[in-house]
Amino acid sequence: MGRLSLTKPREKSLACMKCGSSLYLKSNQAVWDELQRISRYLEPAAQSSCPAPDCENSSQGVISAPWAYYTDGKTPWGSQRWKCRCCGKRFSAKRPTTGQKKPHENRLVFKLLVNKNSIRSIARVAEISPKAVYDKIDPASQTASLLCHYWGAA
Repeated sequence: MGRLSLTKPREKSLACMKCGSSLYLKSNQAVWDELQRISRYLEPAAQSSCPAPDCENSSQGVISAPWAYYTDGKTPWGSQRWKCRCCGKRFSAKRPTTGQKKPHENRLVFKLLVNKNSIRSIARVAEISPKAVYDKIDPASQTASLLCHYWGAA
């Protein structure tokens, strides 16, 4: 059996009455929201189309109307580049994972991280290097730091 105690303002912990160890309670909604945020890249992307507002092809996507565009190589970051057959404007679609070699691992790393696995354990389970683990969690860490600064927390 445990007891609920407030150790800091707005922070709840559950303490074991037998051994005295405590576990901080986290909002499942906050964990779910962060998982959804970092998983957006897995959702189908909106189709890219000609960025010129007065072009006939601006309402036709490159996937639904491939005859309206030429493929025009790739950007230095690996994104496909297209050229509009109507107005000649060149454009490319940027994705949040452009430049990442294995973006599908982000979800697994995040799940292991919020389940209190060590960096070494995450690296072993995900079969990536510890440096790759840090590279995947650094953006989340920077976001958390900015939010703490904004909210006035230390």
